[in-house]
Amino acid sequence: MTINKVHHAMLILIVCIPIIFLSGCLSDDEAITIDMEEIDTTIKTQSNVSSLKIAVSAMISPTETIVYYEDLLRYISKKTNHPIELVQRETYAEINDLIESQYLDAAFVCSGAYIDGRDKFGMELLVAPVVKGEPLYYSYIIVPIDSDANRFEDLRGKKFAFTDEMSNTGKLSPTYMLALINETPDSFFSGYIFTYSHDKSIEAVAKELVHGAAVDSLIWDYDYAKNPVYVNKT
Repeated sequence: MTINKVHHAMLILIVCIPIIFLSGCLSDDEAITIDMEEIDTTIKTQSNVSSLKIAVSAMISPTETIVYYEDLLRYISKKTNHPIELVQRETYAEINDLIESQYLDAAFVCSGAYIDGRDKFGMELLVAPVVKGEPLYYSYIIVPIDSDANRFEDLRGKKFAFTDEMSNTGKLSPTYMLALINETPDSFFSGYIFTYSHDKSIEAVAKELVHGAAVDSLIWDYDYAKNPVYVNKT
């Protein structure tokens, strides 16, 4: 796809958090491996070239988003020869609204937001990553390390943290788990909050601000390997 076609199509979406319903859709020869360490990501663009507006949904906090996505955005800039303008908002819905209004050229969105956008205004999936050989991820239900809760049902009457209303792992999956036992968040928990990012949910559990949370497995696993200060307390 040329950059002009990206501008005209406007909202061909880059879905960057792996999408669970794509499981089995990608064969090994369809997946493309990009080794960021072997790529010169120095941005070299002409001053008169327009920038591409790319959003990252609030799957992680704004500061961590820059850390996680900086190299990939530089890679996109290098390949397209266009500077990148990073756009961030608090909720998935706000990013979807910007996509629908064609304010953005592309966005990294969660699977739940993609489904909503596809149904509402025809959001189109461009790519999804393969992580550890699989194009899928999981919803982790986490509790403080010293919690006596061993099952999801043990959180009845407790305070819980969701991430975003549209989050597959952070809201839709645990709500479905509750539906299987004829419960809702309102009937099951004593109260619940929205943190609007998975790392903030992990921190809330670690600090025992809540008794449990639902988080993206990839983010929890990454933090466990790279920055375990909070995940080690869950």
